[in-house]
Amino acid sequence: MLRCTLAVAACTALQLPSTRQQPLTKHAKPPSAKPPSTPPQDPFAAETTRRAALRTTAASIAFAALPAIAKRAPEEQLVWIPVASDVASKPQLAFAQVEKRYGLRFVEYLARILLNYDPASRRWWEARRREAAGASSADQRARKRQQAYSSFVASVELSLARGYLDDAGTAKLFDALSTNVLPRTIAGRRRLAQLGALSTTDLKPTASAVINAQNGTIDRVEVLQGGGGYALKPPPKVSVDFTPTSNKTFFDGPQTNYAENSEAPKFTVKMTPTGKVACGDLISKGGGYDQAPFVKAPPPPLGGTPAKLTAIVQNGSVTEILVEDPGSGYDGGKVVPLIIGPPNRGGLQATATVGWDYAVGEILVESGGSGFNESGTLSLMIPAGAKGQAKAIATLTKGDCGCLNLKRSDFRGNSSDNLLRLLPAGLAPTLRRGRYVIPEVEALEYNQTQQTGVDYVFGTRGLEPVREDEVTLQQYAVLGACGAVCTAAAHVALTPLELVKTKLQTSSATSAVDVTKEIYEEDGLLALFAGWEPIIVGYFINGFFAFGLTEFLKRIVAAQLASDQAWAATVVGSLGAAVVAVAVVTPFEAAKVRIQTLKANPSLLDTWSVLIEERGGWYDGLFGRSLGALIAKDVVFAAFKFAVFDAVRGAILQAYPPAANDALFVSIIAGAVAGACGAVASQPLDTTFARVETAKKGQDTGVFATFRRVVDEEGFDALYAGLAPRMFFAAALLAIEFAIFEALRDAFHVSRDDFAYALDALATAVRTPSAAPALLDSAAQAAAQVDQFGRI
Repeated sequence: MLRCTLAVAACTALQLPSTRQQPLTKHAKPPSAKPPSTPPQDPFAAETTRRAALRTTAASIAFAALPAIAKRAPEEQLVWIPVASDVASKPQLAFAQVEKRYGLRFVEYLARILLNYDPASRRWWEARRREAAGASSADQRARKRQQAYSSFVASVELSLARGYLDDAGTAKLFDALSTNVLPRTIAGRRRLAQLGALSTTDLKPTASAVINAQNGTIDRVEVLQGGGGYALKPPPKVSVDFTPTSNKTFFDGPQTNYAENSEAPKFTVKMTPTGKVACGDLISKGGGYDQAPFVKAPPPPLGGTPAKLTAIVQNGSVTEILVEDPGSGYDGGKVVPLIIGPPNRGGLQATATVGWDYAVGEILVESGGSGFNESGTLSLMIPAGAKGQAKAIATLTKGDCGCLNLKRSDFRGNSSDNLLRLLPAGLAPTLRRGRYVIPEVEALEYNQTQQTGVDYVFGTRGLEPVREDEVTLQQYAVLGACGAVCTAAAHVALTPLELVKTKLQTSSATSAVDVTKEIYEEDGLLALFAGWEPIIVGYFINGFFAFGLTEFLKRIVAAQLASDQAWAATVVGSLGAAVVAVAVVTPFEAAKVRIQTLKANPSLLDTWSVLIEERGGWYDGLFGRSLGALIAKDVVFAAFKFAVFDAVRGAILQAYPPAANDALFVSIIAGAVAGACGAVASQPLDTTFARVETAKKGQDTGVFATFRRVVDEEGFDALYAGLAPRMFFAAALLAIEFAIFEALRDAFHVSRDDFAYALDALATAVRTPSAAPALLDSAAQAAAQVDQFGRI
């Protein structure tokens, strides 16, 4: 709310539209464009309007800025991208590209960085942990967390594929992680260096990240030349040629020998006398001098050279003692008086002591600072002494830079959950020639073949990213229409098989070939399509509810279940849809069976009329006898139909991921297997339904009564009469159904990917910095100049 207030205020002041882009979410809609208002024609009116706008802006910002100071901006929300228009629709290709440039270990480590430090990702992970906490056992809880983590790793990998496969993208990624995600500490910089060095290829930011991750200190200073011309107090101020780089990124400016936010060292300088005289230190200037008196220094020890000094007199007093020759060999550091001649006329004689010359004897490291690199050299700045004297020279020696002895604790996450640890327990990286390695797993990697999606240090990467589904009522209607077309088309195309199966179930015939031959010879080829009218109409309606309602119920149930219980959502959804679909198709099925068991081929309406008259009413004629048996048969078949299809399709894609690029082939295979399995499971009930429809007058037509009568009179094997043609029929039926259904879904943009949104795991980390500070600065300037603008 604050950002919006500031943006509106600033844009009002400048009379410009806001151009800041909001983070993309799956619910985001572009703002409607409004035509610009017509500017006022009166110049005075325009001036008054601008002045009022500026004053309003200043007041708005003044009030809006108060909560901005006291409250932190709201945390970014997760960003979801439609799968159908994204690399997530073809994850295998994206995985191959990312793993070729970065490697799986890089992706895993990046995922752990985000789960530890990116607020939006961390909130998502905490929600997954709470879901896993409801599992019944520790193994199930761990498995749920692992599944969520693996899917998140896949999301990170697909996010990298969207725009980070070149040097510019890598630079953007590293800069964003250092700026927005990782803490600006040595530990944070080490994690970034570890990330870059774990890649399978050399990345340009890696060298800079390694340098910034070092934390060297100044260990000692060696004085090579003490120089001269220095006083004992104060000693020269010594410092390192050190300029903080906190405003630079890893990729801006020249390479330095210290890390970002480094701390300058502190030194203590100890001086030592050079054995020379630097000056005369006046104690008393004296008085009555009319000319410069002589000045003598005490003689040096044997072998030394006496110093030569001259006094300067002004207004009868000695004001300064200059050194013409500093001499040498003196035992400096002691208080030694100078001999100064008296005034000629009995004035006050001046007094002074020797001012010794000092050099830099020793530089002690009081505080070694931090953030220095092990490579390169650092310059020690020592100011020059008196004019003409030699400058002191010293060199620096850096201590351990913290790269070769990283602590395991530096790479652990902030949670006790082992999936949040940046490195598993017991492992620590080692820097070798600018790249990190993990010695404990090197031998394992050399001796074993790397498996796709598996890293020996971190674990597995999911086959699919984190996804969320969102389907509108319009999309459900389109799904139902696709199901209606495919179901009706498939059933009509396979009517001959359905006819033969029904004849086998309701007559004494035992051979499908004999039945087919008999129908063809007696009534011709078109007779094999007997019952096509109730089939095409009934199964058009049936398919609408079977497919559309299954998708609807499956998603409702799935929202209440864990991800590893998706099969249960499919079963429950298909069972609920099957009941509705069977209810609407029952009158058509009753008519179909009656038509296919007769020699004649009456119309649908005529068949209904006969059934209503025979059975005593429209309900008993169209529903009463058939509904129970048909529900029992189709509910079992539908449960196997959708559950087996999803299971087989998932198994094929898991065993052979490239098959995702040939969805039609996968749908045909999965549909055929699902149809055969459904036929075997529902065959006894299908036979029971056929016997109910053809029961003689006076026979009990209940489902259980008919089932028992068939078993008692003909044996249990009679329930499986016509199984072979029905299995073939069901396999062909579902293969055709799902092939047409998947093709129609793609054509009308209601495929699985059209409903799905993939998590963009990097969106909140690599984000545009908040515009609030800039708006506040601009607003402050605008408010300060309101009166000036008003007078222009």
